[in-house]
Amino acid sequence: MISKEEKQLALIGYATSLLLYIHLILFVAALVGVILYNSGKGNTFASFHLRQMTGIGLIALLVNAFASAVPNGFIALLLITLMIVLAGLGFLSANQNQKTPLPYIGRYFQEFFSFIK
Repeated sequence: MISKEEKQLALIGYATSLLLYIHLILFVAALVGVILYNSGKGNTFASFHLRQMTGIGLIALLVNAFASAVPNGFIALLLITLMIVLAGLGFLSANQNQKTPLPYIGRYFQEFFSFIK
């Protein structure tokens, strides 16, 4: 017989796993939606920040995918925290109506994702 605590723990695990997948689906849907909405409109401001966030998102996904391969989870946590800080800096730049590249990697994102117009 399954105890009440085991049922509750299983329910929490179920809800958590569903939220993780919903989060990824929403992120991809939002990214595709923004790319399609901005496509062909020539909005350089939106394109700039879309390239910045695409780079941040791609690095975050790669870190998450390979985090289990790193023996020390602290490195992955540090990299994800760095991506959150960079996303915050990008948000502040967009909120201030500026096209300021992210420190160290922003200019590479602009070059690598130059196909996003």
